[in-house]
Amino acid sequence: MLKKLSHVRYQHPDLDEISNFLKEFGMETSKKSTDEVWFRGFGLDHYVSYACKGPRKFLGGALEVESHEDLERWET
Repeated sequence: MLKKLSHVRYQHPDLDEISNFLKEFGMETSKKSTDEVWFRGFGLDHYVSYACKGPRKFLGGALEVESHEDLERWET
């Protein structure tokens, strides 16, 4: 069973621009380097969104499930 969406990952050419955009939705910077930035929300998770420098692209999301078998249901 899917418990939750853990976080999403993006690639963006301007990390300051994406940081300002996500801050408008209440996210805060959790960790930042020259080429990467992690954002936290209001829950217990260390981060809910990640962005790295590069051409604009959605890199995917991470799911939290109850068991490995639950992941196998998504494989088709």
